[in-house]
Amino acid sequence: MRIGPDSPNWDEQEKVLDDASANVKKQAYYMRRELEEGNLQVALRHAGKMCAELRTHKLSPQNYYDLYITVTEELRYLESMVRDLQKKSWDHARDDLNLYEVVQYCPTIVPRLYLLMTISSCYIDNKISDCLSVIDDLLELSKGVQHPTRGLFLRCYLLEMARNKLPDLGTENYRGPDDLKKTIDFIIKNFTEVNRLWVRMQNQGPNRDRARREKERANLRMLVGKSMSRLGELDGLTIDIYETNVFPQLLNLIIECNDVIAQEYLMDCIISVCAFCLSCFIV
Repeated sequence: MRIGPDSPNWDEQEKVLDDASANVKKQAYYMRRELEEGNLQVALRHAGKMCAELRTHKLSPQNYYDLYITVTEELRYLESMVRDLQKKSWDHARDDLNLYEVVQYCPTIVPRLYLLMTISSCYIDNKISDCLSVIDDLLELSKGVQHPTRGLFLRCYLLEMARNKLPDLGTENYRGPDDLKKTIDFIIKNFTEVNRLWVRMQNQGPNRDRARREKERANLRMLVGKSMSRLGELDGLTIDIYETNVFPQLLNLIIECNDVIAQEYLMDCIISVCAFCLSCFIV
């Protein structure tokens, strides 16, 4: 968290969160109303205002997490509505191809990327866009958010959006080993950035608050571990691929991060993933 002259004291955190949550619910109400009437572009404007609350630097990571959950629950509703509209007729789907362009007119990068990821999920599910090309674009665009807290949660949303869409052995969109390699590369690249942003949280504020920040970071470690868990869930991940490609990259990341909290947790994650993979390989 960045502490500055305009940042509230810790006693004021609850008020900041309540105000932000109230605005999210207000914009979500208007978004849902417009969606029910079929006004997608107007609904997206309200969704953008809703996501704009995630631009804040005035919340602790834990309170930011609570706000993030509120926003992403509404984004899942938006996603389901857009997906259903696209499925009803090809004419709707063709018209909605413009939605990807529409959300790019959102004036600030954080809400713009959340909307892009949400709309992209619909396109992938309805086979309007290729998964790997879209995911690659979103991964590159996410580099534009470098604030540790905002960037960490944004990349967690990207991973969640892509979770059941990435090509893997046995999936409908799997076309060969190259697709699996691209899937693994995406997960590792996103994981590398998530970990880097997580480590940077320790430097966001005065030294007197370092102990508190480290405690908050520890509470958010599950967000970092999700990427590692996703690797272990890949059906196409073999012992050979893990040994020659995955493990060396993860080990190098742990060494280079130079952070005790991160190194201890990441080693635990690697051990857990190794145990899970080995149990699958043995079976």
